Amino acid sequence: LPDREPAAEVWHGLLALLDTITDYDEYIWLAAYIRWEIGFLAETGFKLGLDKCVVTGAVVDLSFVSPKSGCAVSDVAGEQYRDKLLPLPSFLTSKGFKAPKEFSEGLQLTEYFFKRHVFGVYNKPLPSPRQRLFQRVEMLHAD
Repeated sequence: LPDREPAAEVWHGLLALLDTITDYDEYIWLAAYIRWEIGFLAETGFKLGLDKCVVTGAVVDLSFVSPKSGCAVSDVAGEQYRDKLLPLPSFLTSKGFKAPKEFSEGLQLTEYFFKRHVFGVYNKPLPSPRQRLFQRVEMLHAD
């Protein structure tokens, strides 16, 4: 973000995230953190379009994200391109949370766009604390 430029959405999102971390047990805060990262991406100029399918306009059965546009793709529209698309965790859709692996998928989703549109622009790597967070989250569902 530009230095000394107000980013009220990022600030309010961070406060909500901190409230979630302190108020809830388990790992629900990870979903809030991933949503905060999505908001942060939007503030940097790259907003993900996860509310409807970029191909069909459908608002249900969203399962993928286009790595080019950052927009959601439905099951039907994305099936033949499955290997080229990013998974869309169900907790970011109307389906709701289903499995712990979704946290890893959510972090991979935001990592992809951070690398491409934020850190990669300046030839910087993803910060190591963020990489370690992903590694720890991966261990949650490794069993």
